[in-house]
Amino acid sequence: HPKDFQARDFTVFLDVDLGEINFDEVLQNVKRANYFILLLTPHALDKCINDHDCKDWLHREIVTALQSRCNIVPVTYNIQWPLPRWNELPKDVQTICLLNSIR
Repeated sequence: HPKDFQARDFTVFLDVDLGEINFDEVLQNVKRANYFILLLTPHALDKCINDHDCKDWLHREIVTALQSRCNIVPVTYNIQWPLPRWNELPKDVQTICLLNSIR
């Protein structure tokens, strides 16, 4: 929970859908972050598949985190990494399939 991190003096930005989102602000927060906790639930990466124009929001957040050299911590819930479909993920996000993750 974000308050648990804040209690330990971490600055936390939580990207949640609470109405109208300023996505540029989201990406700026990702760029400034030292850590990017990537929560992946079943089918979370589905919209990234074949999104070679980087139009999907999650795809853009992942690319921004990778380019900003954030420490990315994937947290997965009941997903299977898309290794059999790796070629379907755009090259700019394929790296996340190789990161150690937390279930």
